[in-house]
Amino acid sequence: MYTFTNLCHEQDGLELGDETVKIFLNTKGTTGDVDDDIDKFLAYVDGKAAEGEFTQDIAAEVERLKQHNETKVEYMTLMMELKEQRREGYDEGRTDGRNEGRVETILRNVRSLIDETGWSADKALDVLHVSPEDRTVVMSQL
Repeated sequence: MYTFTNLCHEQDGLELGDETVKIFLNTKGTTGDVDDDIDKFLAYVDGKAAEGEFTQDIAAEVERLKQHNETKVEYMTLMMELKEQRREGYDEGRTDGRNEGRVETILRNVRSLIDETGWSADKALDVLHVSPEDRTVVMSQL
C-alpha cells in the first residue's frame, strides 16, 4: 500500500491543504500491513469470492449495477470508446513506426551515397527522389 498527499515540489513542507489522500493498492502486493477489509477487497478485485461484510456490500452493488439497463448501456458505450481509443493509438503508433523506419532507410541511403560518391546531401536526396517533408527531417538528422 502506498499513501500520497498533495505536497509542493518547490517548497519543502508546503501542502495544498485540501486534505485529499490517494492510496494505491496492489492485489498482488506482499509488503505492508493492510486492514482485513482491504485485504478481502483486494482478493475480490483479484477474482476471488467476496468475503466480509464490506466486500460483500461492494459485490452486491456491482451485481445490482450489472442488472440496471441504463448502467449496462453506459458501460458498453464506455468499453466501445476505450476499444476505439486503443485501436486509434495502435494505428497511430504503427504509422509513426513506419515513418521512422522510412526516414532511417533514407538516412542510411543518403549517407552511403555521400560516402561512396562524395555527393552533397542535397544531391543524394535529389537522386533518391525524397519528398520535401522527408527531406526536412533527414537534413535535420544528418
